[in-house]
Amino acid sequence: MRELFNVQRSTFNVAFITALTALLRLPTLGLESFWYDETFTAWLAGLPLPNLVAATMGDVHPPTWYLIEWGMAHALGASEFSLRLVSALAGIALVPAVYRLASTFNVQRSNVPLAAALVTALAPFAVYYSQEARPYSLLMLVTTLATIGLLERRWWLLVAGSVFALYLHNLAVLYVAALVWLGLHRWRLEWRMLGSFGLIGMIWSPWLIFGLLHQVSDVQNGFWVRPITLAPRPTS
Repeated sequence: MRELFNVQRSTFNVAFITALTALLRLPTLGLESFWYDETFTAWLAGLPLPNLVAATMGDVHPPTWYLIEWGMAHALGASEFSLRLVSALAGIALVPAVYRLASTFNVQRSNVPLAAALVTALAPFAVYYSQEARPYSLLMLVTTLATIGLLERRWWLLVAGSVFALYLHNLAVLYVAALVWLGLHRWRLEWRMLGSFGLIGMIWSPWLIFGLLHQVSDVQNGFWVRPITLAPRPTS
């Protein structure tokens, strides 16, 4: 009975913190106008779908975020609120995900997962990115889910979260590499884990070959930041 009461109390507390998270993100979601990067998102979301995919090749991110925003723009319009809504919902969902992640660790104090959820709800950077039409809030959510999948040995969740992250942001490869290291450190040569990471690599490889390498080449050639050179010294 006591254990059931504790579960119910924890569920209520997580629900309360999640509701608080929504209150900190949704009411002012469309208050500020787009800044430069968000304007780029809105511009891509307004393109025809083939043009959007082609334009993404000239960016430094995979196309997934822009495809999501394309869908939002066509469903709800390209307003500040609608294009930031996915980020806000991801930021709200991040709170119970962090609670679940913290619960996987064997901590002596049962309030640690709740504290982690509360910090996530109140953290200024989490609030900020939950109100921005950029992929970072969603990236935090899917990488958290991938970590839960690894620690709980839910291999489907590890694969889904990792693949989503890799097609959402190119720097997610660093996070997946960290998960590989953690998995090998914990379970050595667990064949299902190795198979999961192999599957992740296979699904990601088309973007690596046909997208990321092209973008890396653009960045190496200066991208939109051109090399700074000294002006020639005037001669008399």
